[in-house]
Amino acid sequence: QLAFRPRFHNRGRACCIESNAAGKVCLSILGTWHGPAWSPGQTVSSVLLSIQSLMNEKPYHNEPGFEQERQAGEANRYNDCIRHETLRVAVCDMLERKVEMPSALVSTMEETFKSLADHYIEAAKAHTHLDGTTILDMFKEAYGEFRFTQSIARLQALKAKLHC
Repeated sequence: QLAFRPRFHNRGRACCIESNAAGKVCLSILGTWHGPAWSPGQTVSSVLLSIQSLMNEKPYHNEPGFEQERQAGEANRYNDCIRHETLRVAVCDMLERKVEMPSALVSTMEETFKSLADHYIEAAKAHTHLDGTTILDMFKEAYGEFRFTQSIARLQALKAKLHC
């Protein structure tokens, strides 16, 4: 038996792949979406592969009922939100140890960061024009303001700390 129980939260939501407003991953094999159900022949690897398939260039379209944009540009605005929160929470907060996690994961994340740090910084620099504007998710819920410049400073500090 395998249980995934994130012990960290962002604004009351578990930090995980969110594919609906309730924070559940909509995947039939997890019993959270219609389609083929779980079978004993499936492995952790097959479940993770299915979740990985949700990670694509337009995560907006993974949301049930959002196969088409409701308003032009919504998918790109959602990508901006995902990009900002990924850098802020999944990269910076995790590596700054604001989140409790196993030490094996910390060392893996640090090694991965060393190879991706410049990519993260360039991605943030390309979006600093959004700084100060309101972050809205696909459900029009406000998350605060974009602060890519602040993320750049955090990423650079992490880069120096990890000697990369």
